Order: sequence, then C-alpha cells, then structure tokens
Amino acid sequence: MHSVYHITPTLEHHVCMVDLFSRTGNFDIAICIIEQAPDTDSPLLWSALLGACQTWMNAELGKWVFECALQLDDNFGAAYNSMSNIYAALGMYNAG
Repeated sequence: MHSVYHITPTLEHHVCMVDLFSRTGNFDIAICIIEQAPDTDSPLLWSALLGACQTWMNAELGKWVFECALQLDDNFGAAYNSMSNIYAALGMYNAG
C-alpha cells in the first residue's frame, strides 16, 4: 500500500484487514497483521479477531485473544460478551 500508493496504513486499515482475514478463517494472517499494526494495544484489533473466533466457534484461540484483550482493558465488556457467547455456543457453560 505504501510502496505503490504512498499511503501509510493506519490502525483502521489494520483492523479492517484483521476482520477480513479472521472472518474467512485465516487466523494466522490476522495475527500477523495485529503484530504489524501501529498500535497493537488497540482493543479494536483484538475485538475483530475475537468476533471471528465467535463465528468460527474457536474457543482455544478465543481464550487467548480474550486474555490479550483483558491485558489492555480488564473492563472491556465486548470481550466478556464474545467469550461467553463462544462458550455457550459450544455448550461449555462451566468453562473458564
């Protein structure tokens, strides 16, 4: 993007790419994009990835993403909601 169009990717660009790749199940690529983002401490990045974990019912990755999100903000309600939904969809009512 930068070399061809001289546009420096912003946090919003990275969030969109994380959302795009994670929604298609390409979690490894989404995580690489998070690692390259200008602000890896943004809850938006982690929320996009956690939302896809909910869609794909990936509790293992979801738990890791949830813990990363809580390290940034332990009052991040969307993270708690998404993780609860993942566990409920998998019938894991006593998980944690």
